Amino acid sequence: MKKILAILIVLSVALSLVGCSSSPNDYDSHYEEENMVVEEYIYEDVIVEDSDSPRNNSGNNNINNSGGNKNNYNNGGSNTNNNTNNAQNNSNSNNTVHEHVYSNGKCFCGLKETILYSDSYVQITFKSAKKGYSADEVELYFYVKNKSSRQLLIQADAVSLNGYTFNNLSMSDEVSPNSIGTIDLTVNEFDHSLVNINSINSIGGQFRIIDDNNWDNIYDAVFKNIKLDGSGTSGLPTNFSKNHMVFTDNSCSIYYVGAGKGYSSDEVKLYFYVENKTSYTLLFQADVITLNGYSFSNLTMSDPILSNTVGKIDLTVNEFDYNLVNISSINSIGGQFRVIDDANWDNSYDANLSSSNPSSSSSNSNSNSSSTTSSSPSQSDSNDNDNSKWSYAEVQKLDGYMEDACKYLEKAKENCGKGSAFYVVANRYIQSADDEIKRAISMIESKSDITFSNGTSLLSECKDLHTALSALDGVSITTNNVDEYSDQIKTISYNQATDAASIKILTGKLLLEF
Repeated sequence: MKKILAILIVLSVALSLVGCSSSPNDYDSHYEEENMVVEEYIYEDVIVEDSDSPRNNSGNNNINNSGGNKNNYNNGGSNTNNNTNNAQNNSNSNNTVHEHVYSNGKCFCGLKETILYSDSYVQITFKSAKKGYSADEVELYFYVKNKSSRQLLIQADAVSLNGYTFNNLSMSDEVSPNSIGTIDLTVNEFDHSLVNINSINSIGGQFRIIDDNNWDNIYDAVFKNIKLDGSGTSGLPTNFSKNHMVFTDNSCSIYYVGAGKGYSSDEVKLYFYVENKTSYTLLFQADVITLNGYSFSNLTMSDPILSNTVGKIDLTVNEFDYNLVNISSINSIGGQFRVIDDANWDNSYDANLSSSNPSSSSSNSNSNSSSTTSSSPSQSDSNDNDNSKWSYAEVQKLDGYMEDACKYLEKAKENCGKGSAFYVVANRYIQSADDEIKRAISMIESKSDITFSNGTSLLSECKDLHTALSALDGVSITTNNVDEYSDQIKTISYNQATDAASIKILTGKLLLEF
């Protein structure tokens, strides 16, 4: 009897196996076939660590500075260009993969993703875009596959959408070894008149790839106007204002857009469109600007514009004398900009500006920029307008800005203790902290200022912190000149870390009021 039962069980199992394998719609066989082809894109197994996660020091592979050291432009430029060209060819030849979504171990093939960049260490694909917290913010999401055994930190210099460069960015995300992570890039002061985020057809960018265990290993991942339909690359856009040209040559054209008040009472912001006609990223800095015949040399500007794109650059005139020039009636512009090949700083030259009667666009210079829409004291102190009242979610967001600024400044302090070469990295963290403070300032100005019982104004505290953090904005810090500025970088890192922590206590108290 036992033998008969055993035979029946064996026959039953065999028949069930035959029936399953013969089914043409079997999902398991589909899953195995698809998984063999694209098993490297299993996004369910993504591991993403934030900046506070313990570093994973396993593995002996090194990035080997394959793209040229970002901190040494003279030596690294040619390697960066070669690396970029190879990656460009690779991404154009096979630049779409399936995103695989899993449910109960099954694979459902759906949305196609576009490979923007790929080399031996990373692969970057575009995921999605959406509006950010404020009206002039956009959030971009990318998958980054870390092919190395080192923890990588990804930061951004610039990103282009539909051929328009944006360089006021916030991003500093870590991806664990041998994993795929989602990184979040915030575009601040986004110009919706240039790009509809629901109709993005091409993306470019310059990301910094950093070995988080050895900051000497840094290189640029550059991808140029990659079309999301996989059909190649796009060229220069034409849908932007070309009024009031102040300079043009074979490399670039510069157009004055307008002026507005800055964050402090003695700052003025000047805005320019730049058309980069070259095949490499151009960095723009300013030596002197002349407005209505009056020269100003205390300037802050260092903005990159990606190759074959149009972008806006932002020049801050510090210690501006409003008695000399009415910024709403600028009749002539002169001055000198430095135009720099960002991959090879030896390849730079001076652009001498010249223009007359540019004032017609001044009043609408940057309608979506927080720096030009500062509220008057009566508006910022008013609580009659419902839009000026703070909600819990808004205070929570403000507190988050301060928390991120504190983290960046602690990272700056940490790097100041590692030796002179790491002061370059510390300065980058200072700039990232300042980005967060500027976002906080913009948010406070759009609501109402907050005064505490001790007389402290939250807006004034943030503005003072921004002034201190931006002291070196107009200076290009590299390993060649870092010793000259190391004391100043260290002072900013330590002093402003304390100031940021004090403001963080204030925003934390605000949360307790709800």
